[in-house]
Amino acid sequence: MDETTTPPRAEETVNPAECPSCRKPIEFLEEISGWARCRTCQAMVFRPSDGPRILIAHGSEEISASMGALLRTHGFSVFHAENGSRALDLLSALLPQALVVDAGLGDMLSFQLVEHLRNTEALRAIKVVLIASVYNQSAYRNHPTSLYGADDYVEQHHIQDKLPGKIQSLLGIRPKP
Repeated sequence: MDETTTPPRAEETVNPAECPSCRKPIEFLEEISGWARCRTCQAMVFRPSDGPRILIAHGSEEISASMGALLRTHGFSVFHAENGSRALDLLSALLPQALVVDAGLGDMLSFQLVEHLRNTEALRAIKVVLIASVYNQSAYRNHPTSLYGADDYVEQHHIQDKLPGKIQSLLGIRPKP
């Protein structure tokens, strides 16, 4: 998408259930300033959102897409990064309100990403939720003693039932009844 591309008029915005290009059920790969890339056909589609911006940095496309779909149902505008390097690029461009980061990112350690946030004035206020990569029933019987600068964590098997509430709490948003 070049700099001169303008968003479509309101009557041209998409049915959120399907991609206007391939007509497949919509599942976005990434979003940039209201534009989203369809995972199926790679078309760029305008998709306005007023919700708080959340960046998901996770190596698994499947888990990332699942978290994105879940968070969108709670009114969040969701963006995806497949690794820590891409997350670093998007953090400064998007200035999201929260970052959801896989504890086991492939190209860097999650604490390095969090450390970068905490040491960068413009990014310091971003709330961070770590996603525990591997579920081990005996690993966290108690809250971990260190989150390496993150604000909270969610074990992977609790994403569906706890992640939206934790982000809402960190951002001071009251859950809708």
